[in-house]
Amino acid sequence: MSASLRIFQTHDAAGEPAPAEFVQTIVPKNSQPEPEALREFMLPLRPSRTSRSGVYFYDDPARGSGRLKVVGASGFDLPRVDEMVHLMEINRKIGMEDPARVPDVPGWVVPFVISNRSPWIRILIGLFFLFPVSLMLSVPLLVPEFSLFTKIGSLILGFALLVGLVWSFWTNVRRLPWWVKARAQAKRDGGPLPEELRVWS
Repeated sequence: MSASLRIFQTHDAAGEPAPAEFVQTIVPKNSQPEPEALREFMLPLRPSRTSRSGVYFYDDPARGSGRLKVVGASGFDLPRVDEMVHLMEINRKIGMEDPARVPDVPGWVVPFVISNRSPWIRILIGLFFLFPVSLMLSVPLLVPEFSLFTKIGSLILGFALLVGLVWSFWTNVRRLPWWVKARAQAKRDGGPLPEELRVWS
């Protein structure tokens, strides 16, 4: 059963009382997890948290304001939706979006995906791997007796890893200002930190 979103409108876009109720079925695209699909739909509505999990206020200048209630989501998915709504609030407060946001992926893919945690940690990991990469690129000079095939293979692999490290380093340097501000705002808000703002999880 797919999750759905019950929309309890209280005011229209002009701010006039206009009680109405709508139901929006959330249909994930391909193997998109339901929390990601819910986030995608709710983002323009500018949701904010309430004291209840799965229930949010919304204030969309184009469509009015009221409350949203997630129906049919699993107990595992609902806390993640709460985190995503909290992150939307944080982004509005600090006036920044995550420049390198990684969408949620299906659970079976998670072991093969590097989670987007602290950019500080990922920058340090990247710097650590510079040493073995530089060794691979230096093989033709350090061990001249190796075969031509081994030297070429080492250079190709070394350059491929170097490109990956440069991309990862640049991505995390870009993400760092947002992460620092968003994490500080989340601490001011109180409660658990959203997954994207934890150092480890």
